[in-house]
Amino acid sequence: MHLLFAAVLLAIGGVLVWRGMQAKEKTKVITDTKTSQVARIVPGMVEVKGKVRCAGPHVVSPMTKSPCVLFHFHVEEWKQHGKSGSWRTVINDIKEAGCILSDGSGDVRLNLLEAELLLKPDTHAKSGSFNDATPELEASLAAYGRSSQGFIFNKGMKYTETVLHDGDQIYALGTASSHPAGGYQLSKGNNLFIVSDKTEEEVVAHFNKSGLTGFIVGGLLAAAGLGVAVVPYF
Repeated sequence: MHLLFAAVLLAIGGVLVWRGMQAKEKTKVITDTKTSQVARIVPGMVEVKGKVRCAGPHVVSPMTKSPCVLFHFHVEEWKQHGKSGSWRTVINDIKEAGCILSDGSGDVRLNLLEAELLLKPDTHAKSGSFNDATPELEASLAAYGRSSQGFIFNKGMKYTETVLHDGDQIYALGTASSHPAGGYQLSKGNNLFIVSDKTEEEVVAHFNKSGLTGFIVGGLLAAAGLGVAVVPYF
């Protein structure tokens, strides 16, 4: 049994170290890639910054009913397990209306659903036993076949909505290729594709932190796994 436990620790530690390495590689690509004007985009990896607008009809966000370029609606429900419990995702919906980034020199389309989105959440809410969900939230849940009401008490639930509006300033790093309608589009290709409403410096700091966390926590778990494996089980 102790060898199985050691193997689990080693596996988790290895995954975290690998993710740390990925994060550090993303940081290197971001810092090595210079920002391009959209008008000067050529096929391949590019970095651009500008404002977004819809390429088609807006989508409407579930919580705030905002017409937007993209929304991410995330709902977690508290699941009790004996004396403890955990939060589990019950709704994770992302929709986009087609996105165009403009920096004044030109336009480029972004395939947002392919991107690693680093967006700041706009709206938070909670409901629980003594805190009813608003009628608007209840209607949003109903649209997904969910309810905040339990058999006797309300369910413990957390709601987060992230929205990308027309005019929001964003950073994008991805692979540029020709768009069928003309011009260029950014997508994942065989490389990275990051879209964020944070500054480039904030994006770099995010991945630096992820890399450091992966190396430290993953290294400690891997070391613990090796220790369990070599120490006789009593």
